[in-house]
Amino acid sequence: MPRKHHRHHNGPPDGYHNGSQCDQFCSELKKYEGQFITLRTRSGDTIQGTMEEVTDSGLVKIIQQGMLSPFMDDQLTVIRIIDIEHFTVPLSQDESSS
Repeated sequence: MPRKHHRHHNGPPDGYHNGSQCDQFCSELKKYEGQFITLRTRSGDTIQGTMEEVTDSGLVKIIQQGMLSPFMDDQLTVIRIIDIEHFTVPLSQDESSS
């Protein structure tokens, strides 16, 4: 079975909330709007779902899939970009073979 490849990006360092490094991180994150993403927060929590939007005010909106057991509807999770340590996105087969 082929190994799954993922792209991993570190978040902005502390103290760079409005600096160029945060802007670079935000720009990179925006590239994956509409795709499945895994976020790791600075507190160590993992959030997985489809990234809906990265706002200009520094909020990231993720749609987390509902569950059948126990039943739970899809949920919208909103997190501040400064609270994201890193994110990971699966690479497509075409991109991983290059």
